[in-house]
Amino acid sequence: MPFSISPGQMQPLGVVAAILSTAAVVVAASNPTSSTTPTPTSTPAPWKMQTVRTIQARVQNSPPAWNATMGRWVGNFSGSDPYIGPMDSMTTATVEGALLYIQQKLGNDDVTCTRGKNMSSIWIYDITFVQPPPSVALYGPLSVQVPEYGHYVDMVSGSCDKSNGNPANMPGECNEVANKSDVYYGPYVGATVKLDSDYGDYNDTLWFSYPNSCVLQKYANKTAECRAAQPGGLCPLGVAPDGIKCTFNYTILGHISLDDLVGITNMTFKNDSTRYYKDRTEFCLDGRIEYQFKNGGTTVQTDVEFWKDGLNRTMNSVRSRMLIEYYDKYRNKSNMKALPSVESLRAENPPRSLLAQVCQHCTSADPFCVAKPPDKTIVFPVLSSSAQPASTQPPATPTPTQLSSPPSSSSLGTGAIVGIVVGAVAVIGVIGLFVVRRNRRAPAYKGGGGDMSAYTNETTLGTMRSAVALEELVILRLNESKMQLEYVLGSGSFADVWFGTYDGQPVAVKKLHPNRVTLPYIESFAKEIKLMSDFDSPYIVRCVGATWTRPRDLACVMEYMDSADLRTLLEKTTPETLPWVDKLSLMAHMISGLCYLHSYSVIHRDFKSRNLLVDSQKGLKLTDFGISREVTEATMTVGVGTFRWMAPEVIQGQAYTVAADIYSFGMTLYELDSHQLPYHNVKHPTTGLIMTDTAIILAVGQGLLQPTFSDACPDWLRSLALRCIAHDPEERPTSNEVLGIVRAQVRLHQTNDN
Repeated sequence: MPFSISPGQMQPLGVVAAILSTAAVVVAASNPTSSTTPTPTSTPAPWKMQTVRTIQARVQNSPPAWNATMGRWVGNFSGSDPYIGPMDSMTTATVEGALLYIQQKLGNDDVTCTRGKNMSSIWIYDITFVQPPPSVALYGPLSVQVPEYGHYVDMVSGSCDKSNGNPANMPGECNEVANKSDVYYGPYVGATVKLDSDYGDYNDTLWFSYPNSCVLQKYANKTAECRAAQPGGLCPLGVAPDGIKCTFNYTILGHISLDDLVGITNMTFKNDSTRYYKDRTEFCLDGRIEYQFKNGGTTVQTDVEFWKDGLNRTMNSVRSRMLIEYYDKYRNKSNMKALPSVESLRAENPPRSLLAQVCQHCTSADPFCVAKPPDKTIVFPVLSSSAQPASTQPPATPTPTQLSSPPSSSSLGTGAIVGIVVGAVAVIGVIGLFVVRRNRRAPAYKGGGGDMSAYTNETTLGTMRSAVALEELVILRLNESKMQLEYVLGSGSFADVWFGTYDGQPVAVKKLHPNRVTLPYIESFAKEIKLMSDFDSPYIVRCVGATWTRPRDLACVMEYMDSADLRTLLEKTTPETLPWVDKLSLMAHMISGLCYLHSYSVIHRDFKSRNLLVDSQKGLKLTDFGISREVTEATMTVGVGTFRWMAPEVIQGQAYTVAADIYSFGMTLYELDSHQLPYHNVKHPTTGLIMTDTAIILAVGQGLLQPTFSDACPDWLRSLALRCIAHDPEERPTSNEVLGIVRAQVRLHQTNDN
């Protein structure tokens, strides 16, 4: 089985996941005979992931069709190829994922009494895949969800494009699989963990995405020319995946009638016990309810025994097993194939010692946890500048190298870029509900608003689910009639920030995007508002209050800062036009804000120039606390933040403290010196090409890369910055120590001016 970095142990998610997604994670380097373990030869063989077989499910509106000529189950979609159709940019799930999806859609009945999306059949897939080496180079050592899987890419009608004609709204992962990003990682299989939902909690639940050709177009618009120009991951019929020519193939083992599974066809009419329902439509027209939320979503009403106690996690696990047992019992129907045994799947898949193939960090002592042997090294390929799979030859012991932009001849050597060894599967962060998405491009303002790009407010949401506690915000509630919204200042992944007025005074107002208005997002937003309202510092953007009519309307009203953010200020000036004496004042405000947060054991976790707002009268203040958290037992292990400012321990998924903010502060000092983004123009020493974000992340995480400060940078500041960005967090100064140094310099300048 795979191994974790910290605390060094992992455990399975559960037995059902082993049956329905037995190969949900692959780390072939977990034993000496695996294909990813380097062989000491003069010319290392190209890296290749081992083939993985996995059993998954998908909910459809009709059963598959048996094609006697082909000898297999195929799709019955109008106008589509019978083989390509069932995996033409599709999403699948573990069995729990399939049932969770069904529960989400039940209650959205059509006027004809059919289920939402006419759900009626569950298809069982037998899938084989090999990830493209570039995607493993990117996600293998860095994944915050499922190791060696890429980001889950939502698909609708065969397309991942949800931009509605606005390129700014295009999901980043959609651009990746469509080869529209700066580097092509290949048509990778994506995965996401779905353990909790407003519609029911399920164990061992994962959803998967399989991008095929012409992935930006819906089925009706997929032309032969488009498919040829943008190939997908589906292998031709009869061809095995290799991760280069194609990524996955499949067989449909069989299918289950949803009406039969839940028992509707075994129920009789209310007024005629001799007549059985033919289907769900007759059941519904007879006045019966399959699944419906009551009491604000806290209880479920159902006339179907299968769905009783639908919000109970234990009962949902029972339902998952019932699906498997039902298929095994009725698979003797014509042409249905049996589910493979766990033992057979384990035998043919990459080696592992436990049944479950998806692992998470152990939360307590457990006999199933396996620590990584100290003599084992797991090696992933490293993405080269041309996005080709790199050698797995391990480098020599790394030595930190400082790089300026552009680098000098003493820049990072080839051995440090190609073949960086990752000492374990980097299950960075928590294997949890949401993808903590890294920005793999230079941070840039998203959306309109000119100088007000400060208000992007891209928050990363927490993963703990509970009731929305708006009652905690009652004391902050403002009179909504006194608020006027005028125009959008900026937009982020989760929210828009508007310029407006409250009671005639200028304010900034943050509101969730309409597509983010769900219970977990609203709750997380409420927690952010509550956290921000607790702060009382002249160096923190003040929360004026909150407004809402319904929970979905929740808005955070903040003080308005009139001079954009520090990033914008640096872009509009040069080191010559913005003197160090002015920057010293900015530094004093920055570190004063961090000192305030750290005094309450709060880690900002996304400290960077975009989150430092400037006002012509009030100076600089910290903002964006969507991912700030109080320190739990002095450490945290959720890998969030923007990678160019991210501390090595955060990149590597290790425990971290407030020292991670100090590292980010040090990187912001580099911005003050250069007026450029960190590593904005670092080049590969061999190819001369700009280093990819992936290479930068890995190099920083391994302590191989640091920025070089200019000759114009004051000596005291260069010394302080290098201490702040020390690879070892124990060697970094505290925020109070930094504040003392900065204040001493402020006093020195004041004395000299007098």
